[in-house]
Amino acid sequence: MGVCLVVAVVSVGVIVWSVTRPAVDGFVGVGDPEVDSVDPVKQDAQNAAIAVVTSMLSYSPAMGETPDDRLRVEKDRLSGQLRDAAESNHEPVRTKKWYQWQQAGDRIMVFVTIRGDSDIPEDAVSVVIPVTARTVVRHKNGDETPIHTNDIDAHLVKEAGVWKVASLDYLNSK
Repeated sequence: MGVCLVVAVVSVGVIVWSVTRPAVDGFVGVGDPEVDSVDPVKQDAQNAAIAVVTSMLSYSPAMGETPDDRLRVEKDRLSGQLRDAAESNHEPVRTKKWYQWQQAGDRIMVFVTIRGDSDIPEDAVSVVIPVTARTVVRHKNGDETPIHTNDIDAHLVKEAGVWKVASLDYLNSK
């Protein structure tokens, strides 16, 4: 019991010291305002496209999750028709494959990369980001089975200084 008390007192002391210690080279406590204010997903359309499309299209049938659930999770990073779809109260679609993946404990994972170059002016309020999305089934044992690869044009709009995905145009599937 005495050892636990000593560990607890030392832990509290370290936490209090780290939060209240004086600034060192402009760094105070546990955060640096200049670094903390940088959010590449909010401030960079390409990063936003990669992050939102990846999250939106990846889901876990093993946990009962559907693509509609992922859309709802990303609601604050969506605009236009995708935001409308995320806010709708329709029943999620579950296909025969979805039930197979759920039974097997599988996850659907999407890996998104930028396709080509996108020169985005600093004052842009809308942009189309060409991406490629490679979709696989990640099995419980760690193996992967490819499903398809899609070339997608992600349409983004800037709202209140934040890039949001408004729609996706699927160009082809491989």
